[in-house]
Amino acid sequence: MEKKGAMEMSVGTIVTIVLLMAVLILGIYLVQQIFKTEQNVIDQIDRNVNTEINKLFSNDENKKIIVYPEEPVIKKENSGGVGLSIRNIEQKEEIYSYQVLYKEDDCNLGEGEALSLISLGQSDENIRVASGSSMDSAVLVRFRTGESTPLCLIRYRIEVEKNDGSIYSWKDFDLEIKS
Repeated sequence: MEKKGAMEMSVGTIVTIVLLMAVLILGIYLVQQIFKTEQNVIDQIDRNVNTEINKLFSNDENKKIIVYPEEPVIKKENSGGVGLSIRNIEQKEEIYSYQVLYKEDDCNLGEGEALSLISLGQSDENIRVASGSSMDSAVLVRFRTGESTPLCLIRYRIEVEKNDGSIYSWKDFDLEIKS
């Protein structure tokens, strides 16, 4: 009698382990699919931004930098950003750097708080651009707003410098924070 009970428990344990393994494998597969979908969406957004930036460059041969969109809008407690691309109109390959600077706002936010909204891409160095061409892919400057961020308009400036430290170009853009 004791052996029969032990055998039934072993079979039950094996069935449970097999079912748990199947659920684990299915869960891993579903998580992979979710991340693949997310990556495809990010890649599509990146392609769209680069396409729009290339269109803007083709409209004006003398533009040195493009910021897209020019007037970004971010809802409170969300994130968003702008794409930046540099075109080298010089006669030789150049190395550039950029920095996002605070200009002003309409809500008394101040420089420190306005710059703290930038979560990624506040500056970058060693961006190599061949003569007569633009960057292969745009750089994303990301902003993240919090619950305490006031609804307002903030003006930022992106300054692009050459490797020798001279200002190559700059562009102002207004970030609007809405509810």
